[in-house]
Amino acid sequence: MGGIKMVRPLPYYTKLSNPDLDTLRQLIVSSKDPFVALDTETTGFRWDAGDRAFGVALAWDDQCVFLRNEESGVDKIALLLKDIFQSDKIFAYHNAEFDAHFVRETYGVEPPEKLIDTVRIAHLYDNQMSHALKDWSTNVFGKQAAFHESVIDEYKRKYRISDYSHIPSTMMDDYASNDAVLTKLLAEIYADSVKAENPSLFNLEMGLIPVIYQMEKEGIRIDLDRTDSLRKEMIAEKREIEDEIYNIVGKPLEIGSSQKLGEYLYGRLKIPVEKTTKTGRPSTSREDLEEIVHPVGSQVISLVLRWRGLDKLVGTYLEPFLSRSKNGRIHPRWNAVGTVTGRLSSSSPNLQNIPKDDRMRGIFVPDNHFYDMDYSQMELRIMAHVSRQESMISAFNQNKDLHRMTASNIFNTPIQSVNEKQRSVGKRVNFGVIYCIGPTKLAKQIGSSDGQARGFLNNFWKAYPSVKSYVDKTIKQGETVGEVRTLFGRRLKVDRRRPYVAVNYVVQGTAGDCMKLSIYRAHKYLQQVGGKIRNTVHDQLLFDDIDPDQIKDLHEIMENFSFSTPLSVDILHSKESWGDLVEVE
Repeated sequence: MGGIKMVRPLPYYTKLSNPDLDTLRQLIVSSKDPFVALDTETTGFRWDAGDRAFGVALAWDDQCVFLRNEESGVDKIALLLKDIFQSDKIFAYHNAEFDAHFVRETYGVEPPEKLIDTVRIAHLYDNQMSHALKDWSTNVFGKQAAFHESVIDEYKRKYRISDYSHIPSTMMDDYASNDAVLTKLLAEIYADSVKAENPSLFNLEMGLIPVIYQMEKEGIRIDLDRTDSLRKEMIAEKREIEDEIYNIVGKPLEIGSSQKLGEYLYGRLKIPVEKTTKTGRPSTSREDLEEIVHPVGSQVISLVLRWRGLDKLVGTYLEPFLSRSKNGRIHPRWNAVGTVTGRLSSSSPNLQNIPKDDRMRGIFVPDNHFYDMDYSQMELRIMAHVSRQESMISAFNQNKDLHRMTASNIFNTPIQSVNEKQRSVGKRVNFGVIYCIGPTKLAKQIGSSDGQARGFLNNFWKAYPSVKSYVDKTIKQGETVGEVRTLFGRRLKVDRRRPYVAVNYVVQGTAGDCMKLSIYRAHKYLQQVGGKIRNTVHDQLLFDDIDPDQIKDLHEIMENFSFSTPLSVDILHSKESWGDLVEVE
């Protein structure tokens, strides 16, 4: 399947105006078209913070309609949705969980069983293209597809409006109906062909819709008192840092201002400018600041970076947690195809970026009992499998320490003589290879010269020739073919100008597929016995409200993959918080 090139004519749809809802129900249910598309128009983006749908757009056959709450009535729209959701129609949403939450919160109706998501279809079709409805439909149907949205955008700019419910109904009706039509057309054009290419992967992605929907709906509990206490504690720490900086600088310094910090470091202290921003200003990024060596500047930089870290935790997490929590819970968003490799991503808030700080993770508390199941060195195990590197495969099957083994190889020292610093370098090299790390970047990470880092990499390739062969072959494929596939057959397009990413796409994409399959299997199991999935951070799942007797079953579910290297899962637990996890005895 190739990229989208040919522009199709946009079919004409009849837009119904103020239809009788009983008649509308009959039209939809009796239609021979298997697809019905649904799109909500909302007062904002946060269903968990009081935003609601002010109308629903539907498209079927060659007809469409936008039902406004104020005209059709919330109760009547709810009854219509409940009835048509019980039909045998396949409902197409673009960003399914979003619309499903707003339908539930506004109309009290849970999503239909037969549900597909055109965002997921778009990613399976082409992981590199924009999956926004406007962008994809414009690629397929030309600028005519975006006409109504451009009218809305112009009105919003002119009158400085952000709430779509304040846009005139004539404009809004056309825009909303068009979104439903575009969603239906994209589903009709691409759903069957994408499914035919990889039925199991298609079914997995669509099967995860109710799983992620439930995770978002349930959310995760936070200790509000502990959160507020930590917020105050970190604000106090920030003030202490500000005082320390004042004592060094001799006057207040606007720490949050990159410009003022740059003026102090590069102007007053006259530190040579090594890196600049795109606008030509001296860089004050963390990476560039950490390279500065100066008797006074280095002290200030260390304090500034600490201050920035605390400021981010307070502003990005703690204060929003307190303001957005609903009955002591927060409801993160999970994007099933939020990365180019198809891995799950998180936002509002991003739970995958919560620091491994006991204080921060300590504010997340279980309803009953947390069990954390984490894949051990998942990506390295996948690399060993795909490259067929026997020494790596043997190490994993015998529970040997691969990082220590690699350190032994790159330092040319007996494995029993490897110290912790050398093992740390071995670990960096192991994981760096997955990202095709070069000697300069590796040297920076491990604090060595470029020459020494190059020697480590050369020794790695000598020790693991099958990995070298696989990496070279995969990079060549990325360069010549422009795409690779995960072990589950997920097709991932590669930028031919950056073919080295192909290796990471295969490994990380396969790891993402494994995680999704584990989430799906675990959810199916928990539906029968009870329990919840609260969080997923890359290669780990956080369960709650499950019995200890279920741990063995979940452990087996997560390790059930037929690779040459076993996927091993470590288990931690806590009745207190996410930050208090300890090993299961």
